[in-house]
Amino acid sequence: EKLPWSFCVIVAWVLMVEDIKRMVRSDLKIATRLVSDEQIHTLFDAIDEDGGGSVEFNEFLDFVQQPSSRLGPR
Repeated sequence: EKLPWSFCVIVAWVLMVEDIKRMVRSDLKIATRLVSDEQIHTLFDAIDEDGGGSVEFNEFLDFVQQPSSRLGPR
């Protein structure tokens, strides 16, 4: 039995640091003066649990479900 197309897309879903940066700048419209590129890289590293240089769907979900415990103190 074949899997539904939407399921296949989700399984292969990954984000790179540039994707996160594009979301922050373009989609969320957050300027560099408010959140630096270094801070975006820190965010990416916090989401990238295995340090593989990409964020897989399960890593993203884990982060969204428990964001405060992953970034550390402010």
